[in-house]
Amino acid sequence: MGRFGGPTAAEVLERCAPYLDGDEEVLASVVGSTVNGRLLYVVTERSVHVIRLGPSIGSGLRPKELVGSWRRGEAEVEEGIASIRVGPHRAKVRLSHRARAAEVARLASSPR
Repeated sequence: MGRFGGPTAAEVLERCAPYLDGDEEVLASVVGSTVNGRLLYVVTERSVHVIRLGPSIGSGLRPKELVGSWRRGEAEVEEGIASIRVGPHRAKVRLSHRARAAEVARLASSPR
């Protein structure tokens, strides 16, 4: 885990590689909470991916399933004070992760 509790780019790439369509670089990521669990928003060079996470055991990411994937600039993206939405998938983010959510939203909404 990163210094402030969020996953590092290396950890996201290592744990979520099967869901990232062969992309080899994570530009930004943030974890958000929903009523039904947690979502990981990942921006790579070409795409933005939303991955449902399984329950945490200790530290680390446990990707469960890919719930959405779009080319950068093609998904509707919205960033709020304490939330992020990519396509139909909205989640609350910790206020300490607000800058990460803003970076994900900025990169996800802009084409490469």
